Amino acid sequence: MHTFAHRLDRYLTSSDEPPEEDNRMDEFTKESLEFANEFDVDQYGLITNLGKFERECQWLPYYYNMALLGAQDDTVYDYIDGVEIETQYDVFYFTQEDYRLFPDLIDSHSVAIWEDSCGFVHAELDPDLSLLGD
Repeated sequence: MHTFAHRLDRYLTSSDEPPEEDNRMDEFTKESLEFANEFDVDQYGLITNLGKFERECQWLPYYYNMALLGAQDDTVYDYIDGVEIETQYDVFYFTQEDYRLFPDLIDSHSVAIWEDSCGFVHAELDPDLSLLGD
């Protein structure tokens, strides 16, 4: 099994300071990496622990925790006609720091994450935000 321990250690011991505009709240980053480090992933980078992140990408708990801390770049709501249910999508626009922490995201520009009615957390890379909203 593989964890984020090496990324967390590299982040905490790095002497390279990211550019100021790319520095996404250091204490939130540290806390979110520590949270993500609690999960095991398989050789495909998918979480093997049972629960809300089961079989999702290894970086999802990091962004989920960042959203809980209020560090998302945008929040978009989707309303279903005739049903009083709304879905909250927390959106992150990737910075150089994100690519440094998660190199597998290099081909994407953003991610939207949401929790479904059963409590499972999902992500969509480069979402079309125009499809969401009122």
